[in-house]
Amino acid sequence: MDKCGVKNDALNVPEDTDEVAYEITNDTRVDGVGSVTVEATAKTNFEMPKGATTSWTFEFTNEACDSTPPVEPPTVITDFEPVRATDNCGVEKDYLDIPRDTYALTYTITNDTRVDGVGSVTVELTPKPNFAIPKGATTSWTFKFTNEACESTPPTEPPVTEPPVVIPPVVTPPTTEPPVVTPPKPTETPKPTETPVPTETPKPTETPKPTPTPTETATPPVVNKPPATPPAANVPAKPASPTTPKTLASTGVETVNTGLIAGILLGLGALAVGIETVKRRHRKVTNE
Repeated sequence: MDKCGVKNDALNVPEDTDEVAYEITNDTRVDGVGSVTVEATAKTNFEMPKGATTSWTFEFTNEACDSTPPVEPPTVITDFEPVRATDNCGVEKDYLDIPRDTYALTYTITNDTRVDGVGSVTVELTPKPNFAIPKGATTSWTFKFTNEACESTPPTEPPVTEPPVVIPPVVTPPTTEPPVVTPPKPTETPKPTETPVPTETPKPTETPKPTPTPTETATPPVVNKPPATPPAANVPAKPASPTTPKTLASTGVETVNTGLIAGILLGLGALAVGIETVKRRHRKVTNE
């Protein structure tokens, strides 16, 4: 290996093996500067494969060693903000936007000719040490600022355009005659059945009260005088035989009793008929 100077040069020749022997066949080095050739040969009963490398030559120099460390390539920055500006009417509303410096880039105003806001401004972008900007990227911006008067007249409003009146097409419905529908004949509504008026229950004919039969003055019966001779003492009387009692002769009392009973019966019948009549009238009034 040939390094700077001669002290750090190195030549590594492998040791011989049972099959191959390594030998320096040429060494022209003087004070470490020159060339060295090493060859490899096969020992007895061995041979090298065809095409195999069997000779190596190395050049050694005495170049001075550089004391400064090697410089690493810079980091290329591809993402950065551009400078922006706007020139409005007058000077008060002009706008210049310069991004802030970053760890890798610096924005600098290199030329500014503005007087009372009128002139030009140039801003340049430069990379910091160990950084770079891609070739062809924009790194300089120049903007001009004027003092043109702003218009005092209000902007004219655009004319109002009325939308066209779209008249919808008149659609004539098809003249289809409706089918003739024969209305059904009206049916007569049956007359409601008249509720029969209840007939009044005929009043019962009052039974004429019987005319009491005048009682005749009964002639008191003639009482026979008791016998003068009293009945014998302690002689028990014979019991009456169960034969049918004899009918006494009419004395006029039967007629009186029979008429009285008949009158009572007729009165009771008339009273019963009157009570029944009153009950019927009461039921009629209740039903109505």
